[in-house]
Amino acid sequence: MDIVSSRFHQPGLAARLFLLLAFCFMGVTQANAIVAAGEWQSANDLSVAQGDRFYDRSLRAYYTYNTVTASSGESLSGDLRLVVLSSSHSVLNADGTNADGNPFFMVPAGSAEHVVRINFQRRRAGFSYTTQMQRLAEQDPDTDGDGVFDNVDSCPDTPQGETVDANGCSDSQKDDDSDGVSNAADSCPNTPSGEAVDVAGCSESQKDDDDDGIVNSDDFCPADPNNSCFLINVMVRGGGSGLPNVAIVVGIDGPGGATTSSTTNVDGHFAANVGHPGSIGNDGLDDFFPVSATIDGFATGFAKVVLAPGVFEYDLLIDLAPVSDIIGDEEDVAAGVSIEKEDETVGELTIPAASFPAGVTEITGEITYLDPEGDIGLTPGGDLLALPIGADPNEPVPLETFGMMEFDLVDQNGNPITDLAAPAEVCM
Repeated sequence: MDIVSSRFHQPGLAARLFLLLAFCFMGVTQANAIVAAGEWQSANDLSVAQGDRFYDRSLRAYYTYNTVTASSGESLSGDLRLVVLSSSHSVLNADGTNADGNPFFMVPAGSAEHVVRINFQRRRAGFSYTTQMQRLAEQDPDTDGDGVFDNVDSCPDTPQGETVDANGCSDSQKDDDSDGVSNAADSCPNTPSGEAVDVAGCSESQKDDDDDGIVNSDDFCPADPNNSCFLINVMVRGGGSGLPNVAIVVGIDGPGGATTSSTTNVDGHFAANVGHPGSIGNDGLDDFFPVSATIDGFATGFAKVVLAPGVFEYDLLIDLAPVSDIIGDEEDVAAGVSIEKEDETVGELTIPAASFPAGVTEITGEITYLDPEGDIGLTPGGDLLALPIGADPNEPVPLETFGMMEFDLVDQNGNPITDLAAPAEVCM
């Protein structure tokens, strides 16, 4: 113990130990600062020549000199370090250790070569060690601190703390629908191209002011969540007087459609508040409410209420035509049946069997004949219309010249027939 104590207090040794420890401490501090700035990578363009092993009696340690040079013969450049990857003897004088616990020595740049002395613990064992030169690969800067380097950051000025995508853009910097309002402030993120938006990023085609689930551009009643801003007054007459208990349907009865239905009162009157866009049709020219009126003994009446800007109340008169004749199951339309009106024959109907729709074996129904002299004011519109050759069914027919027939036909199961497989013949 006395010998160890005397050696420990030798002035020269204490000074050397102090300098060695101070140098190691400063080396670790410098290395940590450099590591934080980038990533250490193997420097294959540099080589290390290991010298012979010597023994330092004053330090009681082995040591070697290791000469670092560039393969190109040029001066050393960049931030460099020599890492001892493996060693049979512990390294005593390293500048620090890396993340894997391997000791390393910083190598200054500027000269053609640099010699690194490595001190090893003295012990009886085979002596060997391996080294690797490493260079600090500087990372690209990330000026806005969003985790995406500037060279690939599409949005270099991301506000502090905002989450970004792979391109370095936060929602406050993106505008996916190009409406001039950032995603973070856009209440309507899929604005159609070219549409003007408000400060919330919503165009008229995206807003729903009355919160009824229908956007303003499709809403005929944009301020009415009940979609009942139109009042339609219907008067149904038959034989010159009001018809009670007539079934009225306003709207489109089909997929995606909406209807309002009821019956006329004792005076033949019906009123409804409507407005759902599913109940409104369009013929390419106008928006309109289709209206149908049905009662036994009369041909079904079809009419439409054409909408005008700023008008929300409409009156409609439907004058039904009495059924002229009934085709019973005892009659054979394939052979031809006569059409009677008020005990007078007004025509003949023949539907050849080849014209029957698929699966239909029998056709019955009602026929209404509109006389060009007395029925001009009636409201026709059944499933099948017979018109003179050359008449356009989509154009108004001058009843003063031509008579017209409406056919409400059904098959053997009572299903309406709206199409035939081939032409039929109607004589008037």
